[in-house]
Amino acid sequence: MSDSGAGCGEGAGSNVAQAQAQAQQAQAQGRARARARVCGSGLVALGAVLAHACCKHPPPEFAVDLPLACPGQVVVVRWEAHGRATLRAERGPDDWDEQEVAPSGRRSVAPAVTTTFKLTLPDVNPADGPSFGDQKVVIPKLFDERRVISECDAATARCTGSFALDATSRLQVRKLSAPIVVQAGHAQAMEVCVTHDGLPRTCVGPGQAIDIGAGIAASGGWTLEATLPAGAPVTPPPALAVHLDFVCH
Repeated sequence: MSDSGAGCGEGAGSNVAQAQAQAQQAQAQGRARARARVCGSGLVALGAVLAHACCKHPPPEFAVDLPLACPGQVVVVRWEAHGRATLRAERGPDDWDEQEVAPSGRRSVAPAVTTTFKLTLPDVNPADGPSFGDQKVVIPKLFDERRVISECDAATARCTGSFALDATSRLQVRKLSAPIVVQAGHAQAMEVCVTHDGLPRTCVGPGQAIDIGAGIAASGGWTLEATLPAGAPVTPPPALAVHLDFVCH
């Protein structure tokens, strides 16, 4: 009887050890499968990132050369995008045309009046850039006001502001007139001095018109300057304005 009991004990111990070994093996296999799932998920995610980086398009480009032109002068509208594209030309609320175009291209146009060009790109991912844009070709009036917000020196009450015109070489300015200073919504005729490439500092008084003769190129930087009367506040800074008489050659 004692020998039989010993044999049963040894058999039971062997079964327990075997069960423990199987449990440990199952746990190891479970951990291996979990690691494989994590690695697999990481590889899938990495693949998605690489695919997105590979397929990401550069931001669309849309421009007009040159945006300030003479009536009937040829200017170039150009764009660089991907997918479907539509180009629309608006000359007024009831005067426009629209057509599908290649995703990248250029077009020469000769507008007689100010025209806004709109590029629509329905396939562009918003993350890659705007899906549409507007570019305008301005045909200026022959007598056109140019206004700019100035910055003032409190010690001297001198206020200065600048603007730039990106225009064709055919568009020139032949006269400066009607200078005004606008502050707190009130416009006052006041001397404004004008500086431009090729034009020395020229001061235009109230009611004056300065003839530039043959004219100077409109394109480039323009600086307007005015000195406020004694005691006039310099904040908020005033807007300075002068009228430019354009001519096309």
